[in-house]
Amino acid sequence: MRARWSDVRAERTRRSDRRSEPLVTTPVVVVAPNLIPHYRVPVFRELAANPLCRYHFWAGDGEPSASIKVAEADQIPNRAALRNYYLGPLLWQAGLLRMVARVRPDAVIFTGDMHILSVWLGAALCRVLRIRVLFWTHGWRRDEHGVRRLARLSFYRCAHRLLLYGTRAKAIGARTGYPEDRMTVIYNSIEGPDPSPARTAERPMPGAGQTSRTTIRLIMCSRLIPIRRADLLFEAMRLLGDRGVTTSLRLLGDGPDRPRLERLAEDLRVDVLFVGAAYDREVITAHHRQSDICVVPAWGGLAVIQGLLARVPVVIHSNPADHGPEAEEVVPGLTGELFSQGDPRDLAAAIERCAGWCEVDAPARAKAFDDIAERYSPSHQARLIDEACRTEIRHRP
Repeated sequence: MRARWSDVRAERTRRSDRRSEPLVTTPVVVVAPNLIPHYRVPVFRELAANPLCRYHFWAGDGEPSASIKVAEADQIPNRAALRNYYLGPLLWQAGLLRMVARVRPDAVIFTGDMHILSVWLGAALCRVLRIRVLFWTHGWRRDEHGVRRLARLSFYRCAHRLLLYGTRAKAIGARTGYPEDRMTVIYNSIEGPDPSPARTAERPMPGAGQTSRTTIRLIMCSRLIPIRRADLLFEAMRLLGDRGVTTSLRLLGDGPDRPRLERLAEDLRVDVLFVGAAYDREVITAHHRQSDICVVPAWGGLAVIQGLLARVPVVIHSNPADHGPEAEEVVPGLTGELFSQGDPRDLAAAIERCAGWCEVDAPARAKAFDDIAERYSPSHQARLIDEACRTEIRHRP
């Protein structure tokens, strides 16, 4: 349903007229991402249902890359469309500044990406209008120096608060000179599987009963493009096979690299099931629960959390600068294993270690998976976002 901005403006007028009355009015918060990925729908619905603030969503109208599936217009309440204009890596969201000036919400959450030119001007306009500014961003992935460090700091200082995905970004930001009390970690979120005991008991922990099977069942969820390095996993499977360790792989995803990967799997004689693209959480969870180990050969983001929410350990490489913050949840020997980036032999060894766990007791792993499910739930992320927004609104002049 489209937001009725006349109603929002009318509410703003009523609030202005009643400033002398000791009444508490409901704050208005605008979330203005460049677009809305399909996995954001649950957390945005949680925010829209919040009784303490009125959340509205202004988002771009198109998908710049086939690698991102965007939400349908009717999936998000209180939504209004902006028009995205792309010029290489730069983006301008037409209509954003005009709507901020007309509606004058209490706070705006922008995408914290310095390549979005309208965010620079939108943040400046909000500050002039005494609207609190929050940036929803990955933040720092590595320590920076020189011009890059100054440019990022200058951009982030346009905001009153940063909403970050992980604790590592916050630590780097503090070292870089950004005020620690202006950074809030909100993690990420996807709608996870039913965590009831009946569901989680469907698959045993790795290592428990592994000796009764001769095949290590792997899963990888990724768009099939070269930088995701499915070929690295294929090579690791071949190396394991040469040592007499049998593996099979469910490959969820599609993309332009699929024909090459199909030929490579045949040439290497590795057992790969090309499932195709999958977006339904029940389908994705069902595939994970028929697997022992989730492998992320390159960049680790939401694919890491998809595996962990299904209570499947995840194997990733050990370079945190080339991961999303979700990779922070992979603890060797507890929730997964690490391997040297780009090294198929070390990847094969990590898969074997993960399959042979016996030192860590199952209750410790179960608690770790429970904690991850709580941190990365849409309700938890929405609560953290709302608390950050209301904190900023209380400081509004």
